[in-house]
Amino acid sequence: GVKLTIGPAIENGFYYDVDFGEHVVSEKDFKTIENKMLEIARGKHDFKMRSVTKAEALALYKDNVFKTELIENLEDGAITFCDHSSFTDLCRGGHIPNTGIIKAVKVLSVAGAYWRGDENKPQLTRVYGISFPKQKELTEYLNLLEEAKKRDHRKLGKELELFTFSQKVGQGLPLWLPKGAALRERLENFLKAAQ
Repeated sequence: GVKLTIGPAIENGFYYDVDFGEHVVSEKDFKTIENKMLEIARGKHDFKMRSVTKAEALALYKDNVFKTELIENLEDGAITFCDHSSFTDLCRGGHIPNTGIIKAVKVLSVAGAYWRGDENKPQLTRVYGISFPKQKELTEYLNLLEEAKKRDHRKLGKELELFTFSQKVGQGLPLWLPKGAALRERLENFLKAAQ
C-alpha cells in the first residue's frame, strides 16, 4: 500500500516523498530503514536506465496516482526508468554505477510535504537521508551537524540572553533583550563609523 512519488538528490543527501497510507514512519524506524538500505547496497546492483513508452509507464504505475500524474505530463519518447535488482522506478537518471559504492547511510529526518507543494493536494511523508562511500565520511558529517547545532543562533541567542521569540509578536521575529540591544547598537555604531 506504500506509494513512492519523487526522490531527488539535494545538496546534502536526498529525500523521497512517500505516501505511506495507514503506516506512520517515525524516528524509531530509522535504524530499520538504514539497515535495509545497507543490505541492498551490499548486493552491488548496477543501475540500468531504459526508455519506455508512455503506455508502458502508465501501465506499470496504474495504482499510483502520483506517478501517473507525473507520467501524464511527460512526452512519449522522453520517459525513462531505472532498474536495479528487483526495483524499478520512474527516473531521469544520474546515478552512481552500482549500489556497492554505498557503505554508510543515515536517515536524517522525516517531515510532512504536500504533493507537488500544493496544500490542496495529499500530504506525504518526506524522508531525508544521506549516504557515503565510507563510514568515516558519514561520522565526520554527523559530527559537523552536531557542531552546527551548538552554534545555532536561536540556541546561542537564548543562552547569551540576546533575544527571545514570542508567538504573540510573530514566529521568527526576535525581541531584543537588554544585552542583545546593547550588542546590536555597538554593531550599528561600528558599521556607521566604518562607512
